[in-house]
This record gives sequence, structure tokens and C-alpha cells, in this order.
Amino acid sequence: MTEFAPGMYSALECLRSEAQRASKAIAQNTDQPIMSARERATMTYAYFNQNAPQLESVQDIEAQGADGPRKIRLYRRHVTQELQPVLLYAHGGGWIVGDLNLEDWAIRYMASRSNFCIVSLDYALAPEFQYPKPVRDVTALARWVHDNAAQYGLDKNQIAIGGASAGANLALASAMMLRDDGERWLTSILSFYGVFDMSLGSNSHRKYATDRYSAGSPDMNFFLSLYLQDPSDRESKYINLVDADLSQLPPVHLHAAELDVLRDDSLLIASRLKSSNVSHSCTVHTGAVHGFTVLARDVDIGREALGLGVRQLESEWAGKKMGEQNRG
Repeated sequence: MTEFAPGMYSALECLRSEAQRASKAIAQNTDQPIMSARERATMTYAYFNQNAPQLESVQDIEAQGADGPRKIRLYRRHVTQELQPVLLYAHGGGWIVGDLNLEDWAIRYMASRSNFCIVSLDYALAPEFQYPKPVRDVTALARWVHDNAAQYGLDKNQIAIGGASAGANLALASAMMLRDDGERWLTSILSFYGVFDMSLGSNSHRKYATDRYSAGSPDMNFFLSLYLQDPSDRESKYINLVDADLSQLPPVHLHAAELDVLRDDSLLIASRLKSSNVSHSCTVHTGAVHGFTVLARDVDIGREALGLGVRQLESEWAGKKMGEQNRG
């Protein structure tokens, strides 16, 4: 029997309990099932966002998305006079649920361990905004942060992008979209248990698609049925990323959960990145399940993964700065 990382199984049981409590508290609205699902997700994960690390500054502002204004949230451990590097972060939620609060604890933890600002993006969700609108929205928000960086004490020359699960898909797709538009200012990409392979036929999908390794969330086909306007979109270059052109991307740092249906997505895209001569790393976190960074308050391995992600980004920025100094 596969072993869970210390604290993982109890955290998963707690997540199931919170999900059941939310389902009882929020009746299924047959007229607006997506709104009910979003309310249940908010209530389910509220427990894991309690007692979050304290930061000197957490600021909500309005930014320009692809289809209008969107909220973004700036997290900083310290406010300094110097311009700070930036991690743009897209939350998970299967493209249909989630908001700025979904991964608040995890983002605060990363910020508390870093010398950069994390900008969480409240991007457009399906089915109201179906593919490719969420990708365009994340891309537009990234551009807005880049263009307005100095106004908020941010360094436009040190911007990374990342996310978890569907958010990692959007982050990588947005990096590709920026590249395709001739914009090469992203310095790195950080992915936690991203979804990249739309075939859904990997060994990890077959092995871990059971309630033992999840809180009983709907499967990927359900999410895709709401995210995509047309089944043919499943093969689009900004959704089925393992078959897309990955060349000329900035360094990519992948984090996979061993006991996750999406584990092999990270392994496969790591192979594709290697073939495309893109600098990358891929860490498989032993005994972790999907969403383990959202459970980081209660699980050591979640905090370890978040901390490693912070160190990877800071190493990239330090290397970039040293290279610029050597050239100067």
C-alpha cells in the first residue's frame, strides 16, 4: 500500500469532512450549480486558510484584465524602498472555482519566506468565460502588472509567473502567449501539480483516480466540459500544453505530487521541456496528494514544497542579476 507523507492522510480526512460540512450547509442550486460549487469550495478551504502567516502588507487593487477590471492582491513580507521582484500567481480550481482567498495561507507562507512580492490574480472563470478567455485574462493581468510595476514598488525586469493545478496550466499557457506576442520579460515559471496533458490517459490517472487520494472532487472531464467551448479546443496549443511549442520559454520549475492523477503531467512536460532545450527542474513530492500545498498549514511537505519554490525563484533572479553585472 502506498504510504502518505506524515500528516497527509489526516489532512485529507479533514478536507473531506470540511467538504461534507459545506455540502450540507449550502444546498445544491439546480438553477445555478456553478455558484453553489464556488460557495462550497470557499467554505471547504476556509479552514485551511485560518491562522495564516502575518505580513507587513497585503493590498487588494484593481487591474485591467482582458475583458474588464479584475482584482489582484499584493503580498509582501516587508515594504522596502527598493523595487521588488514579483511572482504572478494563478490559483487552482479546475478553471471554474476559486478566488483570491482560495490559496491565501499558501501564498502568505511563500511571501513570509521570500524577499519578493506575490501578486495573486483573480482571473476570469468558466463557464461564464470559456477557453481561451481565462488564458487571455491572465496574460492581460501579467502585462498590466509589468506595465505598472514601478507604481507599486515592483521590478518589471524580475517577474515570474506560476500557479497550482489549473492555475499552473494558465500560467504556462500565458507565458507561451507572451512569447508568441514577442514579449520575453518573464524570468521563470513555477508550477505546482499542473494539468498539461489533455489525453487524461497517463498511468497516474489510472492509478490515483480514486477517493482514497482525493476529497471526491469531480474529474478532469467535468472541468473540461465547462472550460472548453468546443471539444476540439482540447487539442489547442494553449490548453494541451504537452503537445505545444515549448521552445524559448524562461526556466520552468515543476512540482508534482506522487499520489496525484496529474503527477505524470509534470513528468511528461518536463520531458518536452528537455526536448525543447528549456532549462527546468521537476520535483516529485513523495507521499503528497493533489492540492497538498493548499493543505500546507497542516502538512510539512506542503510547506517544504512552497519553500523550495521560493528558493528556486530567488536563485533564478540572483543568477540573472549576476549575469547582468558580469556583462556590465
